[in-house]
Amino acid sequence: MGALFSMCAVMGTWCVCASVASVFSACCGNDKASTVAPGATSGRRRSVLLLVLSVAVAFGFQYGVAPELYNSTVAPSYLVDAWSSGCEDYATDELRERCAGHAGAYRAAGTATVFFLAAAIAAACKPTANRDAWPAKYFLFLVACAATIFIPNDPLFSKIYLYIAMIGAIIFVLFQQLILIDVAYNWNESWVAKANALEEEKPGTGRKWLGALLACCLFLLIGSIVAWVIMYVYFTGCPDNEAFITITVVMSVLVTVAQLSGEEASLLTTCIVIAYATFLCFTAGKKCSGVICGGSFS
Repeated sequence: MGALFSMCAVMGTWCVCASVASVFSACCGNDKASTVAPGATSGRRRSVLLLVLSVAVAFGFQYGVAPELYNSTVAPSYLVDAWSSGCEDYATDELRERCAGHAGAYRAAGTATVFFLAAAIAAACKPTANRDAWPAKYFLFLVACAATIFIPNDPLFSKIYLYIAMIGAIIFVLFQQLILIDVAYNWNESWVAKANALEEEKPGTGRKWLGALLACCLFLLIGSIVAWVIMYVYFTGCPDNEAFITITVVMSVLVTVAQLSGEEASLLTTCIVIAYATFLCFTAGKKCSGVICGGSFS
């Protein structure tokens, strides 16, 4: 029995090591010779890994480095001033510390933005550049992130990059809406087609797919309505929150009416858009409810 367990442990260890080696080879290595023309997905996995790495660095800066520097009594004064610059106008220490944490996240995000812009330019000049020297790219990205520690928040991160990120976020949300609408239409058409196919074989058997569609719609709508009630209870207290919540509710009703009045109506698409808009409003309201508007939700 002991030998069997040992063999299983060895085989499991080998599988894990082989999987890790495969992942690192895929993300760090060069899968083709430089003379081979790059494909449409060339460098995609490596870019995703670097994006994940930038998110990890952002979390580390926001929740690790920023609080330590802001509350430190032994850190160099230059670093403390660099991470506190642009946050002096906030009324409390809690808000100033949160401001420093946000600026820490902007450091990693800004570095990733510059890196991907440089990578796009390099790929335009040399198509194979997107799959070459990724270990060196990871190292340079980490070095660049470390270098931003010494750059003051104001004006590069707390003003310039913040507005660039806001514009990029608006564009991202718009594209994300288009993707969600496309996914919802495809989902709706797929289940309706399955229902029609079953109905042709045997009448009444396609109702389960239509019932599943209706159940998904009800789940999303009920969840959105519950979220609206919660927001009106906990996130009110300042005009901005109340205005955004009301706009979300009114626009949800108008979108539903407009969608269902069309020739190619899709209730599922409407419900998905409403749920996503409610999620955005909920996260925005939760961010500012406790500190700015006096309410709280936890």
